[in-house]
Amino acid sequence: MSQPFTPTFQADSLKNGEWQTYDRGQFSVQDGVLTVTDGWVTAPGVQLENAEFAFSARCPQDAPQVQIWAGFRHYSRDYRYVVALRGGNNNHLYLARLGAEGYDKMLALRPLESSPMPGVWYDLRVVFAGTKIAVYLGDDQQPLMCVEDDDAPFNKGSVSLGGSYLPTEYKNVRVTEVAADALANVEKQPDYLASVTMTPDEREHARVRQRAAYRPYAVPAVHADRLELSLDGKWLFTPDYELNDDPLAANFDDSTAHVIDVPSAWIPLQAWLEGENMRELNKGMNDSYLVEEMTRCLNQTFDYRRTKSAWYRHYLDLPRGIENKRVVLDFEGIALISAIYFNGVRVHENIGMFAPQTVDVTEHVHAGRNTIAVEVHRRLTDESEHAFKTSTVDDNYATAWDILDAADKNEEISTKVERREFCTDDIAHGFYMNNPGGIWRSVKLIISDKVCVEDCYFRPTREDATIEVTYRNDRATAEQATLSYQLVHKTTGEYLCGGVGEDVTRAAGEKRTVSFTTPKVSPRLWGPGTPNLYDLKFTLEQDGDVLDTYHEQVGFRTVEFDGATLMYNGSPLWVRGGNHMPAHVKPTDKLLARKFLTLALEQNVMATRTHVAPWCSAWLDAADEIGVMVSFEGTWSWLMLEHIPSEKSITLWKEELVKLARRHRNRPSLFLMTMNNEMKFYALDAPDEVTIEKGRILEGGVRLMRKTLPHLPLVCDSAYHRSQAIRNGRYERIIEKYGYDDGDMDDPHGYFGWYNPGFFHYMNGEFGDNYTVPGRPCMSQECATGYPRAEDGLPVRAYLFMHQTPQTTVGKKAYEHNDPRYFLTRHAMLTKGLLETFRRVEHERMCGVLLFAFETWFYNQHDYRRIQPMLSAKRLKMAYQPVLASAELWGRHLYAGDTLDTSVTLINDSTYKETLNAPQVEVTLLVGDQVLASETLHYDSLPYFKTAAQPLSLTIPTDLPGDRVEAKLVLKVRVDGRVISKNDYDLLLASRAWGQGVTSADTCYYRSGDDTARDLLAQYGLKAEAVDDLSALSGNGRLVLSGDVADADVAALRAFAEKGGNVILLGQKVLPEQLLPETETTFKEHRQEILTMNMPESTVFDGLDVMDPAWFTDGRHVPYVAFGRYSVDRFSPDVCVLAETLEWHGYINKPTDYKRFGGTPLFSVRVGEGHILVSALRTDAGSFDPVASRLTGNIISWDFDLA
Repeated sequence: MSQPFTPTFQADSLKNGEWQTYDRGQFSVQDGVLTVTDGWVTAPGVQLENAEFAFSARCPQDAPQVQIWAGFRHYSRDYRYVVALRGGNNNHLYLARLGAEGYDKMLALRPLESSPMPGVWYDLRVVFAGTKIAVYLGDDQQPLMCVEDDDAPFNKGSVSLGGSYLPTEYKNVRVTEVAADALANVEKQPDYLASVTMTPDEREHARVRQRAAYRPYAVPAVHADRLELSLDGKWLFTPDYELNDDPLAANFDDSTAHVIDVPSAWIPLQAWLEGENMRELNKGMNDSYLVEEMTRCLNQTFDYRRTKSAWYRHYLDLPRGIENKRVVLDFEGIALISAIYFNGVRVHENIGMFAPQTVDVTEHVHAGRNTIAVEVHRRLTDESEHAFKTSTVDDNYATAWDILDAADKNEEISTKVERREFCTDDIAHGFYMNNPGGIWRSVKLIISDKVCVEDCYFRPTREDATIEVTYRNDRATAEQATLSYQLVHKTTGEYLCGGVGEDVTRAAGEKRTVSFTTPKVSPRLWGPGTPNLYDLKFTLEQDGDVLDTYHEQVGFRTVEFDGATLMYNGSPLWVRGGNHMPAHVKPTDKLLARKFLTLALEQNVMATRTHVAPWCSAWLDAADEIGVMVSFEGTWSWLMLEHIPSEKSITLWKEELVKLARRHRNRPSLFLMTMNNEMKFYALDAPDEVTIEKGRILEGGVRLMRKTLPHLPLVCDSAYHRSQAIRNGRYERIIEKYGYDDGDMDDPHGYFGWYNPGFFHYMNGEFGDNYTVPGRPCMSQECATGYPRAEDGLPVRAYLFMHQTPQTTVGKKAYEHNDPRYFLTRHAMLTKGLLETFRRVEHERMCGVLLFAFETWFYNQHDYRRIQPMLSAKRLKMAYQPVLASAELWGRHLYAGDTLDTSVTLINDSTYKETLNAPQVEVTLLVGDQVLASETLHYDSLPYFKTAAQPLSLTIPTDLPGDRVEAKLVLKVRVDGRVISKNDYDLLLASRAWGQGVTSADTCYYRSGDDTARDLLAQYGLKAEAVDDLSALSGNGRLVLSGDVADADVAALRAFAEKGGNVILLGQKVLPEQLLPETETTFKEHRQEILTMNMPESTVFDGLDVMDPAWFTDGRHVPYVAFGRYSVDRFSPDVCVLAETLEWHGYINKPTDYKRFGGTPLFSVRVGEGHILVSALRTDAGSFDPVASRLTGNIISWDFDLA
């Protein structure tokens, strides 16, 4: 193209071939402006490798946000580049390569300083030359994005406008060819973060201002009673690269120190979805959090990237008389290696980021100014001598997934076990990345009498409590004191009980632990949603004077197992949980903690797990006070997954675990102790001596937890289930032989509807069969159905581009230019279906489930001001209703006049543990407000924790409000005249006429003896003619064949197509090699459950919604749409891929992996003047599934409009 392409949009621009439309969008031209909604257009006459593409665009004033999309090098609908300007939910420039079969790639994401607004025209310019791409906005002479893409499988194509699901207007299009080296010397503008980062002068001004505003912490007077004072706030901070003098010297000058917030990490707090990268970009779960956290750290007055270690400093002004008091510093967590100094004396040191550090500084305090100094290192000082690979969380998840996947398939994978010396990477850090550094959890100053209570352990039953209390005499003389206690309800002020613990004289320096049991009482029990808390108050008195008062917040509750049943407060409980809350990214945000846990309860979530990052007091206090049960997990995720650490590392892990357990053991919210996440060594293919050694190491930790938390059941490894160890022989060979403790409960992890197959695969009890052991409790604490993004609800970017995970359920509708409702609707359906399946089918063999990753089901989950539940959370709320009527639905598409025969199970997990007296389930089939059919099911009285099923037979009326209608099946549970629960399901209802699809006027041929093809043609009312000899066919009409194609038929079929005939092959599997030499046609037989439209605008999908072709019923077996798929040449212009399908799969790490899991069940190939269409779709389901019927009819009558 030698001349620029500068189209002016005219009324016929979309009809005369200048622009070609794609997808089911709306396209219009008015006054020289092109408007596109939910589709895109290309200029087929423009085919360029190197060009400048410029245009103006806007979203209309009434659009909810800005989503301006365009494309270039549009090789085909399957292979193209896209660029976007996004505002509202998103606020960035976006650049990606889209490609079939795993050849897509996220290229760049550039946050913007201001949010694009609807109604405003924006000028965009894209230059693509060679392997480089630059994107300009407005009049900028320097691009905002400039990237290189050197592994693209295509390098030329057209330009495109549109793509967004929101209306977008375009004008002033200009395409100009450029040289291949046009971007050779072009550099992009500084990154967004550079634009919001202070300059050196601004940093220094801010430092001087903050340093001048710093104030020591002053305690004005000594009180007779205990003082617990927060030291959270502003501390002085000196990074290592600015440290020139000894910070412990008496004359150390800190006038040039920086000021930092405590608690906080001085580097960005990043973890898993909110921290890891895919290639060079963030994984894309929450762009806003990443920008906010990076902005926070970049605008500190020092350079966090240069800071490997630092000194914190804080001054305490203490009153006269302080020398007569006991003074303690309490650090809830310092990352990662720390030493604490008080008035120049080293008083404590620690390795580890989670352990609380309680430091007695009594001997070193004095009236007046005192100095706290804390030396903090992010890594071991000798780390440079080692060169160990640091696994990302995603690496660990991938390894853990491979082990899980292999075990499910009764296979074993080899995992190289290495032993390594003590190093930074073997200091437990949860799943935090980049070695966080800093005083990142709260700090307290505790001032008490030297005769004082130090600690207590509250072990309740439902009618009393055993209390251990440790108290001490740090005076120089023996002291008599009376220890008393009382329990008072924190809300009502109701006195429960109290008394004298003991009255003895303690020697100087003596520390004493006394144990006693309260009298029998009737406490208000703590439970989920009923957070009855008591103030346990200890008082030490001497001659009528109070020496010390110590308070602990406690609750009465019991947790134990009876066989496979979890008994909570003496009653069975089926735990309805949600695992993974945003505590890891906002660990000390008390407002977010209370907001999120309140929202969890509102979604009927009663329990959670401190997944791979133990919570601190901000979140645990909220759990105690709001009423959310907590499975408390250890600090070392994936311990020994890949190697055996040093003894020093193991010792540190155990010590930290004990300190955490002792700190939080009185919390009523804790109901399980979970040792660690996904160690999985009982599932690994390793020599027995290695597994035995790993088991020995874990056993040591388990024994410590049994001793420290004897009142809590224990999970030895979150992901372990005994059934797997029994199957692979390690239970008998290792666990039983060596007497290893494998915990009280099994905890299999599954990703059902994400990596693992969806809930239909478990509706006949397969989960319990595969994962449970009779009489042993089982609860999946990591049961995932997928991860939406925080800004918009689209799938997390890394799983979209790297692993092709969400494409299994929604295909190309998973990409970010699409309406989020597609992914959210399917994700919500799979989530709700899974929960109902577990509750309906596995109520006795499971004691609950914790859905994962729960935080991802909320918009803006990191911000308490903006957080809102997504559709998945709302549907979870419905499935988690304590009393639930659940229908066993194997299919969701029904004909008018047919009967829905199924069963409805009533589940009584009533919050009040009551019997349901003569409950009824009112079943109503609705279209809008119109009732199509109804039935009332009557049940016998149903005791608490029981289920009961009744058959349902509901006839669909023959007359529907339309040929195809979206209906709801509504189930209401009524007891004593009151509706106590409501559940619903989306159904598609259609007439048989609608199920016929588009009818062709062509003459259809079929081979004599092919009864299936004959019957199908008759079913759809098509003109049909039997043919004895295929070679006698002329090149007109269409030939419909079912079943395998014989080698002898190849020549006749190709000859018919070459002369202009259309061959439609139904029910195909392996094809003869010479039938379609134009393309590869490798076939893999597999029951494909979901078909996703690759060409939704094609008439082959006429009348169908893009979400329709999924799960065609197969009795009480897993429903499916196709019995296999093909790998074809997606670059061939002769191949038309109409639909795609993917198996459920784990991690896809490179494009060549894709064909192991994905392909097409429906495609056509141009052969001469005609076509050969190949379909692996079911044709048997049309008699009972209107979607299957219409799709088959459309295929038989297809006009090959896009082939």
